[in-house]
Amino acid sequence: MLTARLAEHRARLAAGGIELPMGMDYLPKEWRNTGNGMSLAMDAQPTLATAPNIGVPALFTQYISPEIISVIFQPTQAAEFYGEEKMGDWTTDTASFPLTEVTGFVSAYGDFNQNGKSGANANWVSRQSFHFQTFTRWGERELARYGEARIDWASLQSEASSETLARALNASYFYGISGLKLYGGLNDPALPATIQPVTKVAGGYTWANATVLEIYNDFLKCYQAIQTAMPALVNMSSPFDVSIPNTVEPYLAKTNDFGKTVKEILQQSFPNLNFTVVPENATGSGNLMQFKLREVNRKPVTKAAFTEKMRVHPVLTMASGWEQKKSAGTWGTVIRFPYAIVQMLGI
Repeated sequence: MLTARLAEHRARLAAGGIELPMGMDYLPKEWRNTGNGMSLAMDAQPTLATAPNIGVPALFTQYISPEIISVIFQPTQAAEFYGEEKMGDWTTDTASFPLTEVTGFVSAYGDFNQNGKSGANANWVSRQSFHFQTFTRWGERELARYGEARIDWASLQSEASSETLARALNASYFYGISGLKLYGGLNDPALPATIQPVTKVAGGYTWANATVLEIYNDFLKCYQAIQTAMPALVNMSSPFDVSIPNTVEPYLAKTNDFGKTVKEILQQSFPNLNFTVVPENATGSGNLMQFKLREVNRKPVTKAAFTEKMRVHPVLTMASGWEQKKSAGTWGTVIRFPYAIVQMLGI
């Protein structure tokens, strides 16, 4: 009865991951005392025929997690901040944007007075497209070997090509393509020159040394610059988009003596203000903030544009494997109203 209870208790412990070995008798009871006339033979250990070993191959004691952990990259935020649209297709090389302007003047009225004239002017701004590609390749034996590790290698290759194209497209939206008339939202030559933040009482210009009011005043300075460029065409309720680097976003949570954060105060003053965290705004020259109107006369101020976001070409069968090309095309970021954007460097 006692033995059965011990066995039951040991089974419960084993189910919880606790192993307790059963008690063992190293010698039969009748042999423990050699005074009964019995004797034991204690011969020497014979020589081994195999190599001495006290373990097992490492693979038998290795745990392989069934959960695959993927490396995480920084987000691609250009399309979110600038907006995104398709223009043309993969056969399109250039784009022209008509720009019109009305003109005119008046003169004093007279029945036979021929003065005064109204007219218009039209111009075209052109941009070039850039098309790029990437290949994926996978072999039969390669697939089989990764399959033994429970990794879908072909799908992972396809995911890599899609991510590669998306990141190249995102980079073109910010920086354009060198050597072409194709610019990004951070380097378009039509962008106005950057302005400087307000001087902070603690010294310097950065938000790290700023009070809540000083950070708020930086936003007011950006708003005043847009008001100067577009007199009376905007107000504080207009839709604004702001991009800041992730390194300075925490300063929006600074609070004043009344428990109000910078972000809360800004959203009270600018009810249609939208924030986007953009890692690329942390530049080598300092942290950059872009403050822009979302639209002018119901037309978007900026649009990140592509010809093809991803074109999947046929899978080619090789001798003992496969390869596939994927391609895309970009116009960079098309800025329709550059005067509706203010850039502040050094926050």
